[in-house]
Amino acid sequence: MTPHPSSVSQTRSFTTVFLIEMWERFGYYGMAALLVLFMIDKLGFADSHANLTWGAFTALVFSAPAIGGWIGDKVLGARRTMIFGACVLASGYLMLSIPFDSLGYLYAALGVIVVGNGLFKANAANLVRRIYEGDDARLDSAFTIYYMSVNIGSTISMLATPWIKDHWGWHVAFAVCFAGMVLGLINFMVMRRSVGRIGSAPDDEPMKWSRFVAVAVGGVALGIATVLAGSRQAGPPWQSFCCRC
Repeated sequence: MTPHPSSVSQTRSFTTVFLIEMWERFGYYGMAALLVLFMIDKLGFADSHANLTWGAFTALVFSAPAIGGWIGDKVLGARRTMIFGACVLASGYLMLSIPFDSLGYLYAALGVIVVGNGLFKANAANLVRRIYEGDDARLDSAFTIYYMSVNIGSTISMLATPWIKDHWGWHVAFAVCFAGMVLGLINFMVMRRSVGRIGSAPDDEPMKWSRFVAVAVGGVALGIATVLAGSRQAGPPWQSFCCRC
């Protein structure tokens, strides 16, 4: 795709991606500030088990964008994949906000978040690169500002969600993470015209629903694999879905 010709349109396009990245990081780091303590206090994890689960989860979170970036470049398009990933992430945070405290349900929610992060993360950065394609000086400055969105979103949420948890409970705090991701999606839809010509080659083509279904099936498979892997540590899978009071 051809990048926008003017610096004004480039700035508008960049602002659109900057804001959805900021809200996505708000949701992720707000969840991250709560998750280990939630596993210990609500699900009865030992400290070592909670930290091991968190370590396995973050390993998947950081490796999944390698697949998501390929999907964005070659299969669905960077812009479409980013939005799909944001919707999946919102679903994962919504699952955590529902007061159903069981191991299997937690692992399912984490699996959804892994899939959503993989689809979102690489493609958001890819859009920033394409906005300033051919202008290396402005691209360096853009990425410096872009990573400020990570710091802004994460700082606000990591301060806010523990306080919200103390006053209104765990699931309300997780609901705030969901609300942040929804706000990011709404903002993107309002400003979507500013990135209407930015993306990878598949974004220029009509949506191929067979490819979308294949990606969705792969995401479901990854989510199920996450649940089964977690259930192996916790006991038989049917026990993992029992509530712990």
